[in-house]
Amino acid sequence: MRDVEAAKAHGADGVAVGVLLASGAIDAVRTRALVLAAAPLTVTFHRAFDQVPDPGAALRTLVDLGVRRVLTSGGGPRALDRLAELRALVAAAGESIQVVAAGGVRAEHVAELARGT
Repeated sequence: MRDVEAAKAHGADGVAVGVLLASGAIDAVRTRALVLAAAPLTVTFHRAFDQVPDPGAALRTLVDLGVRRVLTSGGGPRALDRLAELRALVAAAGESIQVVAAGGVRAEHVAELARGT
């Protein structure tokens, strides 16, 4: 919470957060508090997302909480190796939240990632 408040106070355009429960599910209570504290900044959920047991449900939770984008490798160490999973997340997200490929992404991977998702 202090980091979100500091980023906001220092003029950041947005923040990245990621809070999970012991089960691996999104901690909706704490995430909601961070989103509210960050307003009007854009909130991105970081790669903690890759640990969730049900990515589809987690994506819906993030949308409901007001998170604008999620960083994910599709559940593996490298996004490039998880194109099918990323494609499914992008389809599930529609226009409601941005899915951003993250994890081992290099400039030379961008074209393949764009084709794959």
